[in-house]
Amino acid sequence: MSEENRAPEDEQPLGRPVHEQRLARPVVREQEQASQVEGEQAESYQEERQEARQVEEEQGLISKAIDKARERGFVDESTVEKAREKGLVDKADEAINRAMDKAREAGLVDKANEAIDKARNRLTGR
Repeated sequence: MSEENRAPEDEQPLGRPVHEQRLARPVVREQEQASQVEGEQAESYQEERQEARQVEEEQGLISKAIDKARERGFVDESTVEKAREKGLVDKADEAINRAMDKAREAGLVDKANEAIDKARNRLTGR
């Protein structure tokens, strides 16, 4: 396009209207906001996991196993309810807890954990 045919607005730099919103946002603010959102999400996830752990700790091993079996469809809901109503689940959980307490008192749990750590170290080459 020759200079003679140019419109005068092409010669002047374009200005931005005063009351118009900016199209681009500063990158720093976005990064701060993103890191803040990620931090909040991480905190909420940790809180959810902590609540789930507390619920799991309140349940015994048998209760957990029955719940998983029910979720996977291995056990019918009515069977689970009958077992819980009769107190079978609670009795089994109590018996397992007593056995675990005795094992802890005897130091068997610590020995088992040490053996597991040794085996893990051998497998990973540490």
